[in-house]
Amino acid sequence: MKINVSDDVRSRLRARATKHGFGKVEDYVEAILIADTTPEMDDEQIEELLLSRLDGPFVKVDHADFEQIRAKLNKRLNGTRARRSR
Repeated sequence: MKINVSDDVRSRLRARATKHGFGKVEDYVEAILIADTTPEMDDEQIEELLLSRLDGPFVKVDHADFEQIRAKLNKRLNGTRARRSR
């Protein structure tokens, strides 16, 4: 699929892709499309998924991993707040 965008839009997409850790604009746009087309789960489905994972598989994480997760979440939350206050 090809999508034609103006230079201005492409520049903004490139900046956002970089900000979110994507090497290419195409990868960033694909991630947006996947997120937007992923079926939403209701509470019952989420509970079922969580219960199915109680016995693993598990991923080892350490303090540094949690700090990185917190930093990303805080950055995302602060960006959302900044956009809402405009």
